[in-house]
Amino acid sequence: MFVIYVIFPAYLGGIIDTISPTYNTEQYLGRPDQIHVYGGTTRTISFDFKVAAMTKQEIPIIQEKMNYLVGLGYPHYKGFFEGDMEKRPVTPYIYLTIGDLFNLTPGYFDNISCTIEEGAVWEIDDGLQIPQVWNVSVNFVYIGKRLPHSLTKH
Repeated sequence: MFVIYVIFPAYLGGIIDTISPTYNTEQYLGRPDQIHVYGGTTRTISFDFKVAAMTKQEIPIIQEKMNYLVGLGYPHYKGFFEGDMEKRPVTPYIYLTIGDLFNLTPGYFDNISCTIEEGAVWEIDDGLQIPQVWNVSVNFVYIGKRLPHSLTKH
């Protein structure tokens, strides 16, 4: 396993932490109402940020980081044992850190959106012709480090 840190010098926008419990219903003979049985919980963290290249020298660095971020929406391919010639897709799990709010939190992105605003400034030199400002929105599916229950630290 290898670790790659992708640190964005960015302007952080809104952060939305959504916890979505699911319940299954059961109907018992002789009982007129339904019984609600806890089925599980999905937690997602949505946030947006703005990445800007302040100088021409920063453009290739920002371009590489944005390329890597978009790549986190696609699987890695690897064999599962020595000599395995068949490569299989593997989820690109990540460890998200946003200050001390989320610190090396395991999960994956299930949505990555990059928006270039109308009227954005583009560099015009060959090989650097990308926008200088990117608006990025991501949806992170929280896996967590410990067994979740109602009285744990969230």
